Amino acid sequence: MRGPYVFCRRMAVHVCHLTSVHRADDPRIFLKECRSLAHHGYEVSLLSLRGTPGLADGVRVEVLPFAGGRIRRWLIGRKRVLRAALQHDAALFHVHDPELLGVAVKLVRQGKKVIYDSHEDLPRQIRHKHYIPSWMAGWLSALVERWENRRVKKVSAVVCATEHIRDRFLAVNPLAVAVRNYPSLTELESTLGKPGTPAICYIGSITRSRGIFELLDAMMYTKATLLLGGQFSPPELLDEVRKHAAWPRVQYLGFLTRNNVREVLTQSGVGLVPLHPSPGYSEALPVKMFEYMAAGIPVITSDIALWKQILLDHQCGAVTNIFDARAFAETINGYLSDPDRAAREGALGKKAVQTVFNWESEAQTLIQLYQQVLA
Repeated sequence: MRGPYVFCRRMAVHVCHLTSVHRADDPRIFLKECRSLAHHGYEVSLLSLRGTPGLADGVRVEVLPFAGGRIRRWLIGRKRVLRAALQHDAALFHVHDPELLGVAVKLVRQGKKVIYDSHEDLPRQIRHKHYIPSWMAGWLSALVERWENRRVKKVSAVVCATEHIRDRFLAVNPLAVAVRNYPSLTELESTLGKPGTPAICYIGSITRSRGIFELLDAMMYTKATLLLGGQFSPPELLDEVRKHAAWPRVQYLGFLTRNNVREVLTQSGVGLVPLHPSPGYSEALPVKMFEYMAAGIPVITSDIALWKQILLDHQCGAVTNIFDARAFAETINGYLSDPDRAAREGALGKKAVQTVFNWESEAQTLIQLYQQVLA
C-alpha cells in the first residue's frame, strides 16, 4: 500500500493560490476552490496575509507576517506575496486580487502559468466604494478597467464569478470562464431555517450601498427581529446606524464564522438581500442569496432583474422596492403572516440549490480549466 501512495503523491501537480486581500479561510478561495482541487488530487498551497497557517483538508496554508491597511498592503504586502510565491515551484499560480495583477504579470515573465480570479466587476464596484470620492469615481473606474484589461491579456486564463464578468474579459482573454460562487451542498445540506418565524436575517458586508438604512427604515413597520451578521464598512458607520430608531429591534452579531452563519440561518424565517440596484450589483450573484435558499428560507431582494428572474423561475422569494419602507415591510410581513407560503417557497429554494445553484457543478468547470491550462 505504501508504494502506490508515495507514487501518487510524487505525481501530484502543485498549484498555489495567492491573496493579499482575503483571509486564508475565505469561503470561495479556501472552502470551495482550494478544497475542490485538493479533492481532485492536486497538491494545493494557499498564501495569504491573514489567517491561521497549517494543513487543513489537504490544503497547505501559509500566512505571511503583515500588518497594515490598504496603502501599506499595496506598497509592501504585494512584494511579500511575490517573494513567497517565487519560493514555490508550482505548476500554476491562481491569483485572487486585482492588486496582485502586477504579481501575476511578474510570474508570467518568469515562465509561470497564472490564472486570475475576478471575484467582482472591479470598475463598476469602484463607483460605490465609500473610500473613493464621488468626483473621482467615474474617471478612476475607466482608468482601472484599462489597467486591469492590459494585465489580464497576459495571464493564462481568467476565472470569473459571473457570466457578466466573463463576457467582459473574453474580449481580452479567450480563456475566460464563469465559476459562480454558489453554496456547497456538503456544507449546508443539513442547515434548515424556520420559515414563518419572526426572525429575519441579513448576512454580509454592511454598507450604505448594501441597503442597511433602507432595511432599518422597513423595520419600523414590522414586528420582526433582524439578525444582522457582518462587518461595517467603514467601521464608523456602526455608530451612525446605532442612532436609528429601529436599532433596538436588531441583534447585531458582528463577524460570523461559517459555523456562526449556519447557526443564524437555522434561527431565521426570511433572508434579505437589500443591495442598491446600481451597475455594480445589477449583474452580481450574491452568494448569501443562494445560502438562504440552501437553508430552505424564502428570499427578499431589491428589484434587480437578474435576481427577480431567479426568484420567479424557482418560486422561492420576492423582490421589493427597498426605497419604499412600507412596501419593503409589507413584503417581509407577508411571509411572517403566512408560514405555509414561507415554508413552500423555502422548500423550492432548497430544491433549486440542490439541482442548479450549487458549487459541486461549478467545481467541474474549475477542474476542466486547470486541465486545459496545464495540458
